[in-house]
Parts: sequence; C-alpha cells; structure tokens
Amino acid sequence: MRIWTQVPLFRLLLPFLGGILIEIFCPLKIEIYLFILPAFISIILLFTYSKKIYRRNRIKWVYGAALNASIFLIGAVLTSLHTGKNFKNHFSYLQNRKEYIGVLVDQLHKKKNSFKTIAEVKSVKSGTNGWKHVNGKVLMYLAIDAVSSKLKYGDVIIFNAEPQQVSPPMNPEEFNYKRFLSFHNIYHQVYLATDKWKNLNYTEGNPIRKYSYDLRDRLVEIFRTKIIREQEYGVASALVIGYEDNIDAELINAYSSAGALHVLSVSGMHVAIIFIIFSWMLSWMDKNKWLRHLKFIILILFIWFYAMLTGFSPAVLRSAMMISVVIIGSWRKRNTNIFNTLIASAFVLLVINPYLITEVGFQLSYLAVFGICYLYPMIAKWFEFSNWLLHNVWQITAVSISAQLMTFPLGLLYFHQFPNLFFISNLIVIPLSTVIIYLCILLLVISSFPFYVSIMMIISKYLSVACFGLLYILNNSVLLTERVPYSVLSGISISVFETWIIYLLMAMFIFFLVFKRPVYLIAGLGFTLILCISQVSECIQFKDRKKIIVYDVRKESAYDFITPSKNYLIADSGLTKDQSRMMFHIIHNRWALGMDSSNIIYAHNPFFKNENLFVKNNFIQFYDKRILVLKNKLTSFQPGNTGLKLKLDYLILSGNKYQKIEYLKNYFDFKLLIIDSSNSMWRAEKLVKDCRESHVNYYSVQHNGAFVADI
Repeated sequence: MRIWTQVPLFRLLLPFLGGILIEIFCPLKIEIYLFILPAFISIILLFTYSKKIYRRNRIKWVYGAALNASIFLIGAVLTSLHTGKNFKNHFSYLQNRKEYIGVLVDQLHKKKNSFKTIAEVKSVKSGTNGWKHVNGKVLMYLAIDAVSSKLKYGDVIIFNAEPQQVSPPMNPEEFNYKRFLSFHNIYHQVYLATDKWKNLNYTEGNPIRKYSYDLRDRLVEIFRTKIIREQEYGVASALVIGYEDNIDAELINAYSSAGALHVLSVSGMHVAIIFIIFSWMLSWMDKNKWLRHLKFIILILFIWFYAMLTGFSPAVLRSAMMISVVIIGSWRKRNTNIFNTLIASAFVLLVINPYLITEVGFQLSYLAVFGICYLYPMIAKWFEFSNWLLHNVWQITAVSISAQLMTFPLGLLYFHQFPNLFFISNLIVIPLSTVIIYLCILLLVISSFPFYVSIMMIISKYLSVACFGLLYILNNSVLLTERVPYSVLSGISISVFETWIIYLLMAMFIFFLVFKRPVYLIAGLGFTLILCISQVSECIQFKDRKKIIVYDVRKESAYDFITPSKNYLIADSGLTKDQSRMMFHIIHNRWALGMDSSNIIYAHNPFFKNENLFVKNNFIQFYDKRILVLKNKLTSFQPGNTGLKLKLDYLILSGNKYQKIEYLKNYFDFKLLIIDSSNSMWRAEKLVKDCRESHVNYYSVQHNGAFVADI
C-alpha cells in the first residue's frame, strides 16, 4: 500500500502534528503564529482562485509549501488555545489570593491516605479586589472523612488553602509528574484538611457526564455485590466500564508483565464488542428504511455514551470515532479506507484536544491498530491451517505479533520492559476476556431491572458464578504466566532518540520485505548502525562512572553508591519492599545506568565491605570519600581540638533530629553537610537557616532534589 498517495490525509497529519509538538515543547506567543498565518493563507487563496498562476508547474511547490506551513501553524495555534496558563484570567496570575471556589470535574479516587480529584477553579477572593472570575485546574487531595467521601463530580466547594506549584522530578530519571499534569492543563496542587474546605451544596458541570458517572458507580456496585472477591470484581469493572480503582498494584503489574495489560484498559476491542452486541439487538430495524436510519443514529449515540461512561480514554475515543465513521459509511453505503478512517479519527480528536498526542494510551492505541491493519494480513499468510482450532490460534497470534511489533519500542521507552510470553498469554486472555465481557454485560442488564422475577434471579445467580469463575481463571492464568522464569525482559532503558531510530529501522526492513528494494535494506542497516553506536557510546560513558546519590524519598533515607559494574543501595527494608515507591523514585535511575538490580544494605544494621565500599554502623567509605550518617542528636557541647575532629567529605543529617550546627562544627571537619529526605520540610528549613547563619556549605535534598556527586 502506498500511504502517500492512497491516504492523502497522512500528508496533512504530519505538519499538523509538527505544529502541535513544537508548541508543546518549544512554545511561542500565539500572536507570532497569528501574524504569520495570514501570509500563507493568502498564498493558498492566490493559487486557488488564479488559474494562470496554478498552471505554472515550476511554482506549484510554493502552493504545497504554503499549505503545509498553514496546517503547521494551525496545529500550533490550536495547541496554544488549549494551554490554560496562556490566558490572563488563570487563577495563578491573581495576587493576594485568600479563598477559592472550585467545581469537581473528576470523580474521587481513593488513595492510601487521602481522596484525589481535579477541581476547576471558578472564582478567587483576593485581599484587594474581592471575588473575581478566573479559570484553571488544580489537583486536589482531601483528607479522608465522612464529609469528603460523599463528594461527587460537579459538586462546588469553597476552600482557603493555597495551591502550590507541582514540583519537578526530584530524583534522576524520575517520572516527570509535573510535565504529565501540565499536558492536562494542571500546574498546581493542594491538600485540604477537614477544616480547610466546605461543600456549598449545589452542583455544576456537564449533566450528561454527571449522569454517566452516577451510572458507572451503580454498575460498579452491581459487580461488587454479585462478584464477591475484590480482585475479580475489580477486573470486571475495568474490563467492561474502564473503572480501574479497585485493582491492586500487584495484579496490574502481573498483567503488564504478561503483555495483557491492554484488556484492563477499555479499548477498541471493548468498543467493537459493544457495537456488535447492540447492532445485533437492533438488527430487526433493518427491515424498514426509516427504522434503518434510526438504527444508525441509535448506534452512534450509544457508542459515544459508552465512551463517556468509560471516561473518554484515548483508546476508546479512537475506537468510537473510527466505528462512527464506519457506521456513517454503511449508512450512506460507501466503503471506507481503514487507514483514511484511522487518520481522520486522529485528526478530529487532535483538533478537539491537541494534548492527546502526549497520552501514552493515544500513541499505543493508534500504533497497535495501524500494526494490525498493515502487518496482520502479511503475517497471517505465514502459516495456513485447515484445522479450525489451529487456524484461530494462529489468527490470534498473528494479531498479537502485529500489535506488539508496532508498540514494543514505546513499551521499552515508557515501561522499560518487554513481555516475552505475550503471544501465549493473549491466546488465553483475548478469547476469555471476550466471553467475560459478554457475560458481564448480560449480568448488568439483568441486575439493573427494578424488580426480579424468579427466573431472572436464578439467571443472575448463575451468571454471577460464571463471571466469577472465568475472572478467577483469567487472573490466575496471568499470574501464572508472570511467574514463569524469564517471562518478562525488564530493566531496559532507551532514549526518545533511540525510540525513533528503532521505528525507522523497523520501517525500512518492513518496506524491504514488501517492496524488495535494496535501498530500504541499506537504510535499515544504516539505522541499525546508528542504534549500535548510540548504545556503545552509553556503555563507554558508564565505564568509569563512580557516583554517590542521596535520593529524595519522603520520610526515608536512601543512598546509592555506584561503581562501573555494580551499585549498592543503603535503605530501610520498608522502602526496599515497597515496589511502587522504589519504581517511582529509584529503579528508573538504576535502569538508565544499565543495571538490572541493586545490592541492598539495610540501614537498620549496616555492615558491608569490599574493595570499593566499607559500611559499618553510620560510617561509610566509598573509594576515597568519607561519609557519616548522623541519626542521633548531639546533646552536649564540648570544645575540642581541631586536630581531633573527625574529617569527612560528607556529613548527612538523617532521622528528623534537630542538630545545632555549632555542635557539628566542633565534632566534625566536613566539606559538605547534606540534609536528607528523612527530615520533615520544616526541620529541613530550620537546618538550612542555621547553615546560612553559620556559613556552612550545605545541600538540602527536600529543596533541591537528590544529591548526585561524581567522584
């Protein structure tokens, strides 16, 4: 297939994406775009309405260049208009803010110690101007209590806590949560204790979205009552309606490692199943012309209602848009090119919200569908089976390979792992999850009746048992696959540049196999060489590395000592066993340094010795660097002789104990004082103030992020 000629929308999508990405990562003032854009539009109009100019072949390239430049600038302008901080009435620009009125624009999500939601700030009361209408979103955490647990989407609250800017990553290679939130137009966060807010007892927001959230809560409650175990009803809620809050982290990690995480995120498969069900249920309307028109309208409305019910995830939006185009094509009795449909849906969604391009789900969804549409027909021909079972097994495997080929570079970039047994797990997960979705939908329909007749109660009971049994088998098959040795290749770290190179070399090799042109093979080998050079250069950089890292992990002490071949982590067992915190703060940096695992030295009873590192109690020597971790408070002041002071390179204050700087200077002769993250923020601020007054060279991890020293 010649994408450039047969899929003309592809040529328009590229400059549009370029404009979006430039504005996201290198933003300019919108006035600049609006000043340049009319010039290119004028050129387009000149060529369009002047046949004499348009017929001159030598200058037709000017028309093409102007068209692409215009689309590029339109993409940039739309992105700028979707960036909340570009508007002067954003609440953060108002001075002397005292109180805020906000509307909850998301449901409550229960975390370990709080409820999490998003609020749209509508009004702010300042000290000088009174109440003023503003806009802007804020990430909100509320203390868990009886009042906050009753909050719902659309509720309006007043609060008097000051939103703070979201902090940037505080550790090397840590997930950039600040940038992630900025892509959703969220730049501030606030924690509300019970006495810091009040429900105003009225609601705003979209009534349709509010109804969909209420309906989703009722459906989740049906699963909760009908499917007893938490893991099973949690997976049922995720499979059917995209509600993932009830799935524990261990099970999600198992699905990810098995290459089956896609079934827990409502996507094209789920939308297609819903479409098939309701298309079959409304098939009786095909007998009448006007009823047939009504059927198509009902199908489109229900597809988009289901998309709303599942939270408008990028994968569902893509699927709903594509299926809507297919339905309209069938309505008008026209065949559509699947690639044009795919790109048209992306175009429409990006016009509505350009920041969708930053969503991992959006990227993976479109790449997976493109892989299935383009690669699957070729891969499916590799083997042919007359046996029905073998034929279907191979078809599912071919689909899995097609999708995995197109998405694995992004999987390496974002998730740092590759599921080696994805084709085996999908042989179980795809058919089983399909059956579960059908049964769960039937269970929801029957259980939603306002009253039961005896036969309905019996059917509901047996459906509940069947759903539970199949969900139990599904979960345990995934857990079993994850436990197989070498089922997942983890610890892979590649850069954005290397991700692009992998996609380019894949494209060249695929084009060589399809078109049999040597130029594609040569280009593919060239990109392979570039990738190898990039990897070798990284290995050379790692060859002589020697690092000391004091991580920023709230209320914890964590120190890494890195040699060219190994690293040694000193931390408490509570932190090292908490995989979620380790992954977020520490492990990504370990992978970026090319290391799969750490040698752990437990802080509560530290002793370790080799040729490069010596650890005993609170004293550490790493190569020629001498370090003391001071956890206990020095209580007495004894003037000493300078020659008797303990000479140190780094003195680390830990344990949230207040230390008088003058005492420390009397006992220790140190080059740098480090305040680690086991200290509270107010304690760290007090120590920083004392260090400044005593003219002591210091580094506060809470204020400046992880301390990293190359030695």
